[in-house]
Amino acid sequence: SGLFQELLEGDIPLSYTWMLIDVQGRVIQINQTESRNVDKFELDLTTLPNGIYQFLLRSKEQLKTKRLVKID
Repeated sequence: SGLFQELLEGDIPLSYTWMLIDVQGRVIQINQTESRNVDKFELDLTTLPNGIYQFLLRSKEQLKTKRLVKID
């Protein structure tokens, strides 16, 4: 479907930065978000070409990374 969802576990940060990086190391998307007590993060990948991506979610308290493979 092209929709990526990540659950934010433990203490949910009030603010975090997320990045989507392609296999060549280029930053495709970057954004700083205020969570407002939301425990789930969603990212729409439908407009991106098929490929391998690295998703990073960074706050003061934690750094999470996920490897994503998009296949239509």
